[in-house]
Amino acid sequence: MPRGNPEFLNVDLDLESREPLRRLAEALPLLIVMSSTRMRGKYVMSLEGAWPTLPLDGTLRRLAKMISSLSGDARRLWQQASKRSFNIGVACRSRRAPPFSISSTMGEAIAALGGSVEVTLYPYSENTDRARSMSKRKRRAG
Repeated sequence: MPRGNPEFLNVDLDLESREPLRRLAEALPLLIVMSSTRMRGKYVMSLEGAWPTLPLDGTLRRLAKMISSLSGDARRLWQQASKRSFNIGVACRSRRAPPFSISSTMGEAIAALGGSVEVTLYPYSENTDRARSMSKRKRRAG
């Protein structure tokens, strides 16, 4: 895609809870912990898939399937989290973004998990180009 055209980057799972989220992250071994901290009395964690970049719907489907398969303590931690956001990252400049559609089935699956959807727009930068290059390498390796 030419530089400057909006493009889907990835989906992060952004979580907040009164309880530590480490056991939840451990139950999701295909996800990488991008950040984990404690802020204002809450544990805050962001997770990202450790697989080659998929289209938006495929990424959401994989994440929802992983979450729905949780059991025991990990399931309880997911359900008790005060924030369970599927955060869609899009890199863009000033051009109009193409539609990144989420199927009704996927929307229902996210809602059934008690999740919400957020969209984060990232300006193009050297870091965005570097992230896109890493995604291409992951795709070739996967």
